[in-house]
Amino acid sequence: MAAYYSRAIARDHLGDKQGALTDYNIYLETKPLDKEALFSRAVARFDFGQWAMSKEDPDSYMASHNLAVLSVASQDNELSEKLLIRSH
Repeated sequence: MAAYYSRAIARDHLGDKQGALTDYNIYLETKPLDKEALFSRAVARFDFGQWAMSKEDPDSYMASHNLAVLSVASQDNELSEKLLIRSH
């Protein structure tokens, strides 16, 4: 699967935004929280004119990260409540 990510980067640098997006999508199906790939796809989406979709990648990473933090902090109810308030 790493080959898709490498090819996405190469296609992106060569100006093949559609090909890059296809490869980023394939790669991210198996590695959905790879922050570098998410960021790269967000930039490619932005450059390709998919502005609304470019915002989804950082948002999905942050939401997953926040859920992980909440699950760890669930032992401390006060901390969990503070984290929930900040995420809204």
